[in-house]
Amino acid sequence: MPGSASRPSSSRRGSPHGYDPLRFAELLLQILGARRPRLRYRLGTDAVWVPRARRLIPESLFEWLMRANYQMNE
Repeated sequence: MPGSASRPSSSRRGSPHGYDPLRFAELLLQILGARRPRLRYRLGTDAVWVPRARRLIPESLFEWLMRANYQMNE
């Protein structure tokens, strides 16, 4: 993909310091220990506000914001 080398990795964009590996490990243990694990789990602050924003703003604006966040707008 042309120009992809200059894009920051998504883990660095999630927060200034990345996600807490301890919280991830705790969630993973919870999932592995669950008798009937859910399909999706939330981890990090963006996992809370992104679904809310998606319901509140028009789809085209949401898509534009997501593309801008991942530096995909042309």
